[in-house]
Amino acid sequence: MNKKIIGSFIKQLREEKKKSRADIARGTGVSEFKISLWENGVLLPEFYNLEMLSVQLNITVNELLVGERLKTVNDDYVFSYAMYEKKKNIFKVSFVFILFIALIILCVLKF
Repeated sequence: MNKKIIGSFIKQLREEKKKSRADIARGTGVSEFKISLWENGVLLPEFYNLEMLSVQLNITVNELLVGERLKTVNDDYVFSYAMYEKKKNIFKVSFVFILFIALIILCVLKF
């Protein structure tokens, strides 16, 4: 864990959310000075502050500890998997339909 990276990540997220250090301090129960120490990479947040800080910044504790947003299950992946499942089901139905038609044709040809 790199204090500087985590600190700059905290500051970046705070500024993106247009929150002041006072806002974050109230939400986490620490002083503005402590927030400043975190953002400047002097100290890391204590483990008991991690959850409240991650809630304030709308990130996971893992992202906070790594110092960057982690790639989660991508919407594109979910969409492509859903499309795969849909195509697979369409293929199954089509295959059964073709077998049914072939069976009817064979029965008609025998009589």
